[in-house]
Amino acid sequence: MIDPLLSGLFGGLFGDVIGKFLGKFRLWMVFFATFVMFYLAVFITGIVIIGFQKTLPKMREFFEIEPLLCAIGFGFLAMFVAAIHSKPPSNPPDSGEGEK
Repeated sequence: MIDPLLSGLFGGLFGDVIGKFLGKFRLWMVFFATFVMFYLAVFITGIVIIGFQKTLPKMREFFEIEPLLCAIGFGFLAMFVAAIHSKPPSNPPDSGEGEK
């Protein structure tokens, strides 16, 4: 019951700021950075929870299809937010000629 409320508050408070920040970058950069940060977060979490020696062999499991699709999905979601908040190209000034 409270999840939509928190989601709306978070999106309303931070969504515009995050979108404007991401809109400054090219879309492929946003996708790639999100993709890499997903795997970095998994790696760091593994180090904290089970240790470095056990994390390295377990990281192979995160390059299977389901985790890979999750990382791609997060990348596309961030890319979508960046595309919505990116500035459209400006139109050249009208010279006054044309339709009257």
